[in-house]
Amino acid sequence: MTQPDERQLGRVGRVALVGILIGGTILAATDPISLLFYLGYASVGVLLVIRRTSNPIGWLLLLIAFSFIGTTARPGTDVQTLQAGTATTGELVFAWTSSWAGLVSYLAFVGLAVLFPSGHLPANRWRWPTVACLTIGLMLVAATAVAPTFTYNVDAGITNVVILNPFAILPGLPLWSLVPDVGLVALVFNLGLLVVAVAALVVRFRRSTGIDRLQLRWLASSVVLCIGAVAFGLGTLAIFGNAARVAWIPAIVAYPMVPLAIGVAIMRYRLYEIDRIISRTLSYGVVTATLALVFVAVVLGLQAALEPITGGNTIAVAASTLVVAALFQPITKRVKTVVDRRFDRARYDGERTVAAFAARLRDQVELEGLEADLDAVVRLTMAPATLGRWISRQGAVE
Repeated sequence: MTQPDERQLGRVGRVALVGILIGGTILAATDPISLLFYLGYASVGVLLVIRRTSNPIGWLLLLIAFSFIGTTARPGTDVQTLQAGTATTGELVFAWTSSWAGLVSYLAFVGLAVLFPSGHLPANRWRWPTVACLTIGLMLVAATAVAPTFTYNVDAGITNVVILNPFAILPGLPLWSLVPDVGLVALVFNLGLLVVAVAALVVRFRRSTGIDRLQLRWLASSVVLCIGAVAFGLGTLAIFGNAARVAWIPAIVAYPMVPLAIGVAIMRYRLYEIDRIISRTLSYGVVTATLALVFVAVVLGLQAALEPITGGNTIAVAASTLVVAALFQPITKRVKTVVDRRFDRARYDGERTVAAFAARLRDQVELEGLEADLDAVVRLTMAPATLGRWISRQGAVE
């Protein structure tokens, strides 16, 4: 890990980083979702660059943050003028950047999975294959940027248009005819590389121990959360179609969790609370989903039963709200117990141990037995490096 005396950014570098962060915020402000993603990754990236300058993790987060700006469609862009070559320079540059910015973000995520948390490439036999794959990915991105044409995504990727690339290098080279869509090749390669990198991250997590395991657990948990949120969005769209406007809300919330998890792991801030955070996230997620299903089911049931009498749904909604309010406490308690037993076992066992000790304490009359029992409970629940006792002259244990 980073040594305390490593080289830090000077005042000029910090001011420049803050200026870049502000400039990126202005560019990302055209789209609320892109702004949220940009701020999540850029703010943590700037913090890590300032505090851990030689660690590339912060720089990769900044690269991902600016890739969100590159892949965001600019409002008011005229596709016809882009195809005709009469668009303004700014519109043309943004359209050209969008054709390869997403590919850069995939490679940056691969770098995060490979370099996290130390910032160094693997030292085993996978070092040079990793370098080779990243180099190929970069070459494909560069080829996409200088190909004779590039693809511009319209309407959130629903429509794609092909535009002549004004920044093309040797557009008449026969090599381009061999690979007519180099952008698609780069996309498939970089996505495949990202899948392999995430799988390698999971393997490293399972083989790690100590602090490294805790750090990897933060990143692995956030990645799993993102994958689950994206799967939920795709599944919801497949079932309900475009009418399901809430399909991507979990992904919007989960995506910025990746830089936050990385920041906690790199800075080791409250590193040991991962189990509690996971258990609470799952608990409230399950409780929210359960209560939402109960609310919808009761509303639909009461509407069908009361419509001939009331002719409206006001009573059904009011009754459903009361049912959900009554079920909140028992469902929350039950779900927390089940989730803590699985994902926060240390806290769950500690609470059970303390409760059992409190029950025995009422019947304990021998001081020696009480001291031994107290020692065992403290060591089991708190795991202190050292433990001492002080007994007053009256014989009470404090």
